[in-house]
Amino acid sequence: MALSLVLLALAGGLVAISLDFVERITETLGLRIDDELTLNAAVSGVERGKALLEARRRSDGRLPRRNEPESVLSAGEMLPPFDALKVAGCEECFVALNGVEVHVTVYDLSYEAASGVFFLQGTPPRITPERASALASLAEEALQRQGYASANLAGASSASPSEAERSARAYLVRAVAASGFLSKTAEQALVLWE
Repeated sequence: MALSLVLLALAGGLVAISLDFVERITETLGLRIDDELTLNAAVSGVERGKALLEARRRSDGRLPRRNEPESVLSAGEMLPPFDALKVAGCEECFVALNGVEVHVTVYDLSYEAASGVFFLQGTPPRITPERASALASLAEEALQRQGYASANLAGASSASPSEAERSARAYLVRAVAASGFLSKTAEQALVLWE
């Protein structure tokens, strides 16, 4: 009888340890799934930002610019949320299928900062139109040198205007997804020909 009670107590202890172990694994997997869903929502926000940029490009007939494209940005304008760098009409908030709130912003990277401006973490980088054109030319040359058939080659035709006639602009699409205590940021820089 005493041996039965000892074995029963031991078995009960093993069951309790097993249940605790299963609960911890379930909680860890749930957090990992939430983390992945939040990251996926941020990545979908980047794609949505690119679609916003393309929609503005089609409606305006040219690449969009920030509200005051010629102004030199002061130190106050270079503070978060970087309103002076935002492209008008290229900002959106939406809720992804999994309930994650996503905020998408497109920044125009062709700007001039005043002297004495300190760049904080998260400040969109500065890429001049000249540098953007050089980057776009390099990408186009790489497409033309591909040794295999690719759908990407269709975008690099020799019938396009010369580089002297074309200019490029650089943008940063930033999407911040937030779900409960999780927050994920996804960014992609784009260089587009005018």
